[in-house]
Amino acid sequence: MKAAAKGNKDAQYLMGSIYAEGFYGVERHLLEAEKSLKKAAAQKHNGAKIMLAELYAGLYGTEINTKHGTIINYAEARKLCREILNTNSENKAKAQYLMGYMYDYGLGVRENPKKAFDWYTEAANNNYAEAQFSLAWLYFKEAIF
Repeated sequence: MKAAAKGNKDAQYLMGSIYAEGFYGVERHLLEAEKSLKKAAAQKHNGAKIMLAELYAGLYGTEINTKHGTIINYAEARKLCREILNTNSENKAKAQYLMGYMYDYGLGVRENPKKAFDWYTEAANNNYAEAQFSLAWLYFKEAIF
């Protein structure tokens, strides 16, 4: 925690992960996760950017706070994904998957099985297993035919 407080981006990312997942006996707190991840993402930490995008897309569930509102922000999730897609980050496949997920379920965009298929295919071609499963699911429910 000391390193995170001193501005270490890796420590801020780790703290965000701990709060998002509820690791090490720390109670899950998505708003605290968001704070730490935003600090690391501002320092160009791509792991923090993709986790923050997942948080904003609702992949960690939702947490409503009467003072701060909900953590969901699909536009910001897409913006963070696009930033990652413009790099050679190891998180590129995850960003491709997340873009597909948002189109698949109509999260902040009009539901579009074709665009979901295209994004999932890119991620699957980069060996992202969740995208491979999502492609199979699209075929199964015949959403792309």
